[in-house]
Amino acid sequence: MESFVGEEARLVLLRGSAVPGTTFPIPREGATLGRAAAIRLADETLASDSVAFEYRDDLLFVRDRGSPSGVFVRILSQVVLEPGRCFAIGDHRLRHGGLLEPPSQPPPALGAPWPGPGPLLRLEAVLFGGEAGRIWLLPFPVRIGRQQGEIVLSDRFVSARHCALHLDGEEVILEDLGSTNGTFVEIPADRPWPLRRGDTLRVGRNIFRVQ
Repeated sequence: MESFVGEEARLVLLRGSAVPGTTFPIPREGATLGRAAAIRLADETLASDSVAFEYRDDLLFVRDRGSPSGVFVRILSQVVLEPGRCFAIGDHRLRHGGLLEPPSQPPPALGAPWPGPGPLLRLEAVLFGGEAGRIWLLPFPVRIGRQQGEIVLSDRFVSARHCALHLDGEEVILEDLGSTNGTFVEIPADRPWPLRRGDTLRVGRNIFRVQ
């Protein structure tokens, strides 16, 4: 993990509620981000004081202080996605709703192929405020994209083949498929999360690079 010895980290806005390229320094005493915080953004999906940044032994940490839209970091390859944890692609926020065993007998013909043996993934679209919207029940692997996949999302920030979810034993693995705008996983609430130079951070409708 890279340290920030004797220097301040900066957030560079890539997309969001201010001009792209706008830089927000994080002073050594730390800073907060929100609609009425030290780093102030006009974003209705943020709380007044959504996120805190702090240094510990010259390392930079971010902490979700109860943002209604969550705080996410871009994954570099694959991560384990625990039940209840969210991930974000484009302008969509999705949640691992758990694994379900399929019924022992196929239902009457409903125009969809029988998935066969193996658990099904419950995947939930998360609305603002955390409520579940559309729900999918799908066998693995589950591929998501704008043009290809078991789930197709009409979103200009989602790549044609964006990400996939695989089952490894009892663990669900989230994998980015080389998307242009990235796949982001939610950090645990109210727990400091370490950040490195070059990390990409998503808060509300805003995406930042740490440098």
